[in-house]
Amino acid sequence: MKPKKLSTKLALYAVLVLLGLNLISAFFMSISTANIMNQKQNDYLK
Repeated sequence: MKPKKLSTKLALYAVLVLLGLNLISAFFMSISTANIMNQKQNDYLK
């Protein structure tokens, strides 16, 4: 098994970091959207 080139390792780590940040931001955006929708629903029902 050949050792991987440094550029390949860096690209792989960059993709993993970006994917992780994307998942974290999507999670917080979904929580934020749910809170906004609940607030709109409560305001409408009052």
